[in-house]
Amino acid sequence: MAHNLGVAGNELVTEAVAVALAPRLGRTAAHELVAAAMARTRDHASTLWAELAADPGCPLDDAQLSRLTTPSTGQAGQLVDRALASRTADKEQP
Repeated sequence: MAHNLGVAGNELVTEAVAVALAPRLGRTAAHELVAAAMARTRDHASTLWAELAADPGCPLDDAQLSRLTTPSTGQAGQLVDRALASRTADKEQP
């Protein structure tokens, strides 16, 4: 899962960033800002965080950008642990 997050990287967080920007910029402007930043990530081989942080049109501070642009596995680890424990328990029953 961590590998997949690293490969997909920027694309996974674009919607969260656009949603956070929308109240301040409007929905269309937020999506345009994120799309432009994504294009720059490909051109510069950089991160969405870096491109948005350098963009004077982005009203988010570094902490907000960091939180929004860090992909999260959420509760995936706990869900996998529960599934494996359940499977192990099923095998142990006669």
